[in-house]
Amino acid sequence: MQTEEERKARKKVANAKWRSKNPEKAKAATEKWYAENPEKVKAAAEKYRIDNPEKTKAAVAKWRSKNPEKVKAATAKWRSDNPEKTKAAVAKWRSKNPEKAKAATEKYKIDNPEKVGAVAAKWRAANPEKIKAYNARRYLANKKAKLTAENKGEQTMQTEEERKAKGRAAAEKWRSKNPEKVKAYSAKWRSKNPERAKAAAAEYRAENPEKVKAYSAKYRAENPERAKAASAKYRADNPERAKAATAKWYAANAEMVKARKAKWYAANTERVKATNAKWRSENPEKVSLAIYNWQEANPEKMNEYKAKWAAKKKAGCVIENGGSANA
Repeated sequence: MQTEEERKARKKVANAKWRSKNPEKAKAATEKWYAENPEKVKAAAEKYRIDNPEKTKAAVAKWRSKNPEKVKAATAKWRSDNPEKTKAAVAKWRSKNPEKAKAATEKYKIDNPEKVGAVAAKWRAANPEKIKAYNARRYLANKKAKLTAENKGEQTMQTEEERKAKGRAAAEKWRSKNPEKVKAYSAKWRSKNPERAKAAAAEYRAENPEKVKAYSAKYRAENPERAKAASAKYRADNPERAKAATAKWYAANAEMVKARKAKWYAANTERVKATNAKWRSENPEKVSLAIYNWQEANPEKMNEYKAKWAAKKKAGCVIENGGSANA
């Protein structure tokens, strides 16, 4: 006779052997049993989780990493089904992580100004008494500060210019402390208001040409490849404006252009000669016209050249075909 434990062990081995030989049937049977016994399945799963917390935790983490969309949907559903628990959990997390909570709130405000404004307006409409009490407290505090300043003989009223200057200083201080927030907010505002951003940039350039020039020079020095690519793109998109700008720069920097040309010609003499010879052979009419125009523009030089040529011819230094006997 077998004991109950031995019988169960033998049955378990036989089941495992049958499952390995019939995986499809085993799978179908398992799914059928799960469908017919949901309570038993739930109880068994709960017992397994209690008995194996580490394995359960690892399995849950693995499933979450493979199914982010399902996790997101399930989390959203749970929050909508359990608003009170969600509120309590958020409050608990905020109390434990005040810095992270503050940073997350600031980021949300920057990314969602419309939603934040709508929530604030809704809260004000729902809490008129709190708003009234807050304004009263603020008024009394300001009045007290004013009376204190008057008793000390200090100036209590600011001029419009002083108020604006104080506001600008506060804004500048905040920007210096929050460069990343400023950058993110500016980029978002530009994307939503391209025309206003373009107009503001043009106005700033017109009012601060020296700062713009210095910034452009710094950017070009730090990003030569990007500057070169941007310049090429601008020239391709705006050929007429690029041509006019180049001509204007040449006119304003004639000496520099002349020196650069002379330097380049000196370094590329053979290349210049070959290019000129090729162009003359391909454009004889233009060459003749250029010579004629030069002669008309330089009559004195032509007279000197003619006199010199006549003297050489008289001395017998010139051959009839136009060559020189001294060559």
